[in-house]
Amino acid sequence: MGDWFKQLNGFNNCQIYWWYDLLPLSEIGIKFMNRYIAVLVILGTITGAFMSAGALAPAIDFMSLVVVIAVGVGHALGAKDGENRITRFGDGCVRGGWLGLLIGVIVILNVDAAAQMDFTMIIPAMAVAWLAPLYGYFFKLISMQLD
Repeated sequence: MGDWFKQLNGFNNCQIYWWYDLLPLSEIGIKFMNRYIAVLVILGTITGAFMSAGALAPAIDFMSLVVVIAVGVGHALGAKDGENRITRFGDGCVRGGWLGLLIGVIVILNVDAAAQMDFTMIIPAMAVAWLAPLYGYFFKLISMQLD
C-alpha cells in the first residue's frame, strides 16, 4: 500500500487523522464554519419546534419583525467607539421585542373586544404580541453567534 494510505490510517505515527484535518481550511475558516453551523442549529431548532406544534405560519408577523429589527438597527447605529455593533444590534432587538409586546398589549386593550371580554379575539392577538420578544431573543442568539 502507498504511504498516503498508511498516513491516513495512522500506521506511520499512530495518529488518527480526522476528516477535517484533511481539508485545506485554516483555523479561522473552521471558526467561521462553526459559527454558521451554530446559526443553522438555532434556526432549525426554533423552526422544528413550531412545525411540531402544527405550522410555522402562527410564528410569522411582519409588524413585530419590523419593530424588533428597527429598534435593533437604531441601537446598533448608536454604538460608541470601541463597541461592537453586532452585540449592540442583539441587545437592541431584545429591547425592541419587549417594546413590541407593550405596544401590542396597549393596542389589544384599546379595542372593543377587550371591553367585552371576548377571549376569542384577545387570545390570538396576545399570541401575536408575544412574537416580538421571541424575535428579539432570536436575533440576540444569532448576534451572539456572529460576534
